Amino acid sequence: MKNLKEFAHYLRKNYLRAYVVESLRMINTMHIPMMKLFAHLSEEELISISLLSSEKFLVSLEDGTALEKAKESLQKWEADSLPGISKYDIQSADLLLVYAAQKKSLYHFLHFFTTDSAEQISIVYELEDYFTRVQEVAISLLLKIQKEKEEQIQTLNTHLGLRNFELAESEKKFYSIFHSSSIGMTISKLSDKKFIEVNKKFLGSIGLEKKDVIGKTSLELGIIADTRKFNEVMKAENDKLVIPDFELTLITKSGKQINALVSLTVMEIDGEQCVVSLFYDITDKKRIEMELQKNSEALMRSNKELEQFAYIASHDLQEPLRTVTNYVGLLQRKYRGRFDKNADDFLDFINSGTERMQLLIKALLEYSRIGNNRIALEIDCNLMLEEVNKDIAISIKESKCIITNEPLPVLIGYAELKSVFQNLIGNAIKYRKKNTIPLILISVKDTPDEWVFSIEDNGIGIEAEYYERIFIIFQKLHSQKEYEGTGIGLSQCKKIVELHGGKIWLKSELEKGSTFYFTISKTIQK
Repeated sequence: MKNLKEFAHYLRKNYLRAYVVESLRMINTMHIPMMKLFAHLSEEELISISLLSSEKFLVSLEDGTALEKAKESLQKWEADSLPGISKYDIQSADLLLVYAAQKKSLYHFLHFFTTDSAEQISIVYELEDYFTRVQEVAISLLLKIQKEKEEQIQTLNTHLGLRNFELAESEKKFYSIFHSSSIGMTISKLSDKKFIEVNKKFLGSIGLEKKDVIGKTSLELGIIADTRKFNEVMKAENDKLVIPDFELTLITKSGKQINALVSLTVMEIDGEQCVVSLFYDITDKKRIEMELQKNSEALMRSNKELEQFAYIASHDLQEPLRTVTNYVGLLQRKYRGRFDKNADDFLDFINSGTERMQLLIKALLEYSRIGNNRIALEIDCNLMLEEVNKDIAISIKESKCIITNEPLPVLIGYAELKSVFQNLIGNAIKYRKKNTIPLILISVKDTPDEWVFSIEDNGIGIEAEYYERIFIIFQKLHSQKEYEGTGIGLSQCKKIVELHGGKIWLKSELEKGSTFYFTISKTIQK
């Protein structure tokens, strides 16, 4: 299944400039104050700067370092070490809006990458998880900066007027971010748990007005579905300064239930101990999780039923086929030459057809059994290739094929991996050009997450329109007279590669040869 890393790579390679232009358009519609810092730049200069930062961002999504890179940038903002920009020029609300624009821009291009709803849901889930975590870091740093500011003011400012002024300015910034945040936020007294401030996002989520909320507790408002769990959390809150990420179900004014991820921080505001609560609406995220789980369970059931059907059907078909084959053979031995030539030809056709049907049934049985005995092994691909060459030694000798390979890795995989090499090498020999010695080169690339193998040949090649079709079971591009075979080999390769958490594809040109690529994940454990 396609994932966020592949989407980021696809976007960077094919739509980088378009993505930047869309991001800037989204930012302009949100009227983010921070963008005034770049007002002196022309549109093209802004695009050029954004191209560099967006490419770095997409690369970080590809290599899995996006969250760490975002944290580094936010920490630089907190430490006031961003080159040429004061940290007071960028407020948390600005960052949250930029993240929102960034996320919406990514969604804009998702349908270009894949139209498969399950893949889209999976990528949306990964993106939501990433941006939620980044926003948590930003809000956490905001609160930290606020608290540090208050401590500095309390320590350094002895003059009451100056101290009050500084506190007012600090609180002004805090409340500005508080009310403009895209995350639901509330402030309540630690002593009685009554709300003293709430932002628009929180009110919009529960469907109440500010006048209905201020001065009341969550329990009095009846917005908590699981009151027992909430009471336990609030009891623990008296002993802790921070309670991170716990799930809570809220009830809106209309009676609808929404899932929220809640974080609590105890801090002093206006000389009183208060609880700052952050509410992330994860209703869609939970729905996506449930849909993915249901789809996964349905797919597992479907695969199991398909395997059982394939086994039962093919197993039950073998006996009548053997009967037909035996009686046709008996007729051929006893009555050949006693009828006219047409009768002999008909018997030959029947015999040939039943033999081919037996081969197809055998291939279907083998296909249905792939992955049944999933025992991970340490596989030396060099030794495995030697075994494959011995198994197809006759074909290699008859075709005078020359097979060369780079040093291959020792990896963790399943015994079926041998069939991938045997099928791809066997096809390279079978689909060779006439009067040409087949040349096969086997290479491998080591990446952080997977091994990328390639098997290159100089054969007849394949037209691009058939790249997907050849991996479908029993799909052949040539007649049985031209090239023998069941048309199931590449389907087996695809199933085995996917069993290894990888994917398979090809590049080809007619009369110049083909290169088949497949990946093997490094996450398989013995």
